[in-house]
Amino acid sequence: HQIARLKTAFANADTLEGYQRLPALLDAVQSSWPNSYAHLSLHSTTGAFEGVFIMPGAHKELNKSCLPVVTLDAGRLNTHMRGILLMAIQMDADHQYFPLAFAVHPGNESEESWTWFLRHLVQGVGKFDERTVFVFDRENGLDSAMKHVLPTYRHRFCWKHILKSLKANKMGALFCNKLFDVFKTLPKEDCDQKSQELIKDYPNALHQDFLANLPPSTFANAYFADVMTFGVHTNNIVESANKTFKAFCNEPVDRLIIGVLDWCCERFHNVLRRANSLSREHRLVPWATKFVQESIRKSVGFQVKLGTNYCIVQKG
Repeated sequence: HQIARLKTAFANADTLEGYQRLPALLDAVQSSWPNSYAHLSLHSTTGAFEGVFIMPGAHKELNKSCLPVVTLDAGRLNTHMRGILLMAIQMDADHQYFPLAFAVHPGNESEESWTWFLRHLVQGVGKFDERTVFVFDRENGLDSAMKHVLPTYRHRFCWKHILKSLKANKMGALFCNKLFDVFKTLPKEDCDQKSQELIKDYPNALHQDFLANLPPSTFANAYFADVMTFGVHTNNIVESANKTFKAFCNEPVDRLIIGVLDWCCERFHNVLRRANSLSREHRLVPWATKFVQESIRKSVGFQVKLGTNYCIVQKG
């Protein structure tokens, strides 16, 4: 109902008027969704638009019970003013994803734009779970921004983008297979040993430069064993969300934001409906049920980690 009212109130705007109506739109968002965090950045002297950040209040609360994994990505906008749409996506215990926050920024994807986004993300959430892992593509300044804004949190490079980079640089199939062995090997000691062997096997400058910028701690499963059960080693979910927004990318900025909010509400209610259905049936979420069944079939011991409702820790 709130989205329908926003669509009616902010209909028929041109590109420039869309920017002028942003303060009124943010007021409407904060009044419609209590506890929301919304911020409009304007140039201190000229008043020029420098970005708008929105974290719906309901999503902010749902963050507290989600998996400790946040995926990040940005997509280009085709509006008159150009710019980018920045997104942070999370998943619940049933692997249903929903947007934690999003922003429109007038610049390009860079360390500056990501630093601005991450600072508002931290301000909106308050404090992330200390185990939280941020998954993203290692290009376009996000790695540097993470080190400045969230230096104590782990980050993981998207495996899909690593593979794409391997192919683009023509690293060779054998090298790719050996790097995949590093990616999947447990525990850390064996993973590090395979990484060192790979470095010795490929002494040429091309492979050495690539490996120097990709230590195992930034992508290998061994370094994320506590969240590996969640199966998140790419930022595919946020890239899928960005593709959804292509339909809004030619709209004025206020209509773009309403379109994204509409999608956010839809995802949020899907998560709640599924969670309520699971609660009524008094059963484990599907991925956990499958894990337990396979463990019993293989006669592998396991234990439920107390204090959470989403993590099963496998022994041995």
